[in-house]
Amino acid sequence: MVHRIREKPHILLENPSEKVGIVAFSFGLRATDEEPNPCNRRLAEETFRIATSLSFPVYIVSQWEITRALNELGMPPSLSVEMTPEKYLDSEGVMDVAATFFKSNGITSVIPIAHPFLHGTKCRRLVVEHGFKLIKRDIRKIGFDRKSLQPYTRGPLQLLLYAIRQKLFGHRGTK
Repeated sequence: MVHRIREKPHILLENPSEKVGIVAFSFGLRATDEEPNPCNRRLAEETFRIATSLSFPVYIVSQWEITRALNELGMPPSLSVEMTPEKYLDSEGVMDVAATFFKSNGITSVIPIAHPFLHGTKCRRLVVEHGFKLIKRDIRKIGFDRKSLQPYTRGPLQLLLYAIRQKLFGHRGTK
């Protein structure tokens, strides 16, 4: 599904026929029946805000928690990246699926939507590593979820310590 956007562009594309994608990464996790959590609702709202600020079609790939909130907002994504019981769904996995979808649809530029504190930097890097032109957009405050099953998404100090462990030891999150 391609979303036709109405308003004036805030992004100037080098080529007017360039296709643009948005990839929305979730933040935090609660029990399946409690998703989307407050952070993922705000990320869906940011996805909606940014998508509707563009004057050109945009393909949206979102992680399943954000997909639920986007559906509630009346903007179902082009593709939802769903979790499986066999494997933890991390940002790398979401970007792998998004990259395959984007490349098969001729998308060359991507706007990542992610928590702006540390996670956004990582997700922007993933977009570039997958060979896409990065389009940066400001993401409003998302906050943290003290009820998250993932301790590192409950506050800024926990996230910072997690990021250090991830960088030094290659640790990947789990629920």
